[in-house]
Amino acid sequence: MSMIRKILRTPLTVFCACVLASCASKPGKLTITPGSDTTSYTSNGAVNAEIVVTPGVARYQVTPGVSFSNPEPAIENADPIYPAFLLAKRLDPVEVIARVIVNGAGTVDTATVVRNSSEEQAFADATLAAVKGWTFRPLKRTEGLVVDALPFTQEYRFTFRQVDGRAIVHSGARQ
Repeated sequence: MSMIRKILRTPLTVFCACVLASCASKPGKLTITPGSDTTSYTSNGAVNAEIVVTPGVARYQVTPGVSFSNPEPAIENADPIYPAFLLAKRLDPVEVIARVIVNGAGTVDTATVVRNSSEEQAFADATLAAVKGWTFRPLKRTEGLVVDALPFTQEYRFTFRQVDGRAIVHSGARQ
């Protein structure tokens, strides 16, 4: 038998392969409640907001000699958190769309909920609590040597759902 086949059959090799495979995904947080024999799993909070493009909303126009830099959300922006007291209800997925108005400095001036598919206000509240503290690399318009930081409005869609009793907040890629 070749040396490679012998190595591949050893328990240590199988163990190392399993360890490496488990490193490929981001685990959630395991929580052990003090004074209790219960262990719970919570979402790892990996939330990316999906930008919603609303037809008919005014946008800055690109003209010859003018360019724009895309505003980018800060990586430290807080993610919405599934309201823990609603986990026991085992609700269907909930979609919340929030509109943020960002000033030229890149901070959120105003955040409002445009749509909440649930009658539970807690989902809207969780979304607003997160997005009101967001910051962005500002939107900039460059015309010749003049660079202006501009305000902008953007909508983001968040989907709150549960998987096996675990809270998950999903959206697309932050752009």
